[in-house]
Amino acid sequence: MAVELPAGVVAVTGEQMRKVLEVAAQNGLPPAAWLDRAAERVVEVAERVAGGLADKRVVVLAGPTASGGIGLAAAARWPQRGAKALVVLARKRKEYVGDLASRIATAEGAGAKVLEGFQEKIFDEAALVVDALLGTELAGPPMGSYSLLIKAANFSMKPVLALEVPSGLDPETGSTPGPCMRAKATVAFGMPRKGLLAATAERATGEVWLADVGLTRETYARAGVAANEPFHDGPLLRLR
Repeated sequence: MAVELPAGVVAVTGEQMRKVLEVAAQNGLPPAAWLDRAAERVVEVAERVAGGLADKRVVVLAGPTASGGIGLAAAARWPQRGAKALVVLARKRKEYVGDLASRIATAEGAGAKVLEGFQEKIFDEAALVVDALLGTELAGPPMGSYSLLIKAANFSMKPVLALEVPSGLDPETGSTPGPCMRAKATVAFGMPRKGLLAATAERATGEVWLADVGLTRETYARAGVAANEPFHDGPLLRLR
């Protein structure tokens, strides 16, 4: 089903979004700042998707990616709201460096439990699974631990909230070259990627939400993107 975009919203390519974030950083919005805003929006969408999460378990599948950083930042917030956060790292912990390593430590300090790789029964008590594995950083069919976690999450039948795009979905075309997460909802940040809105993507994305992370009309204009600021009624906007 084609998506009729609200005024001010445009679908962007990866190259366009990289330019937007580059301009944003030059103008006082560094990656860490918009990532934290994105994490707040993830927590808000999670409540809409899964209902109240107090005393319930949220399983965050985190890759060493930008989506993984957002998922880790969200994981640090759930214990403060009375939820039980379990982070499952898709790769060895040593592969999470710099800001990602700091966010793992922060999540643990906040009360989240952190595991490496797939383990049996990780989804058994989950009220919600957060897909922060690949996001928009897909490069061919998901392999290894990514493929295993995607298939296991789908098999669990637990509700999934995907960040940026469901892992395994091509962000440019909406195609699925390999295993793909089946989400109950997907939250995009700033502006949606083209593949997210493709008719072929709907089965994987579920509901599609757009989140405000502080990117302004001027930032988009300087990056050559004809977008506006569509968040007049709050920081979340449903697109599908």
